[in-house]
Amino acid sequence: MANMSAAKSLVVFLRGVNVGGNKTFRPAELARTLGAVNVGAAGTFVLPGGAESAVRRSILDALEFEAEVIVCRGEAVAELVRRAEKNPPPYGKDLKTMITVLAARPKSPPKLPASVPAGADWQVRVTSVDGPFVTSLWRRREGRFIYPNEVVEKLFGVPATTRGWSTITAIRKILESGPAVRKK
Repeated sequence: MANMSAAKSLVVFLRGVNVGGNKTFRPAELARTLGAVNVGAAGTFVLPGGAESAVRRSILDALEFEAEVIVCRGEAVAELVRRAEKNPPPYGKDLKTMITVLAARPKSPPKLPASVPAGADWQVRVTSVDGPFVTSLWRRREGRFIYPNEVVEKLFGVPATTRGWSTITAIRKILESGPAVRKK
């Protein structure tokens, strides 16, 4: 058994898995194989450490399909949440704070804030960038459904994956509470 440490841990975000019946797998099984903690069904894992390239390869070897694997240092996720606590992000029935994790550094970041669609009826408002993390606000409106990930990928020109703020805070709790996980 190994304890988690935000300083040594890795957080893995898989892009485009378990969505609409495509690229489906069982996250809990993959977590057991990796000695990781599974966070939800969207392909989010917290690992006690390791080399990013080795973790990425282990995940790709375990999946039966190609996937974008985004690996971040645990301390970066924990720090993102700590900074947000000074000015908590809005969250409610009709407004959700979302965090999109960029797979690569954009060539040129866009001017922010940016709203889609423009005007008072926006559904996604991209507000800030903090390293690989892009924060946006999401309001569902009638008509065409716009998800923050598609907006961020278009604005930044790189692949990305989006999680709700509650998932990001759950990751921090895992990192800071130090739950024991099985090593491979």
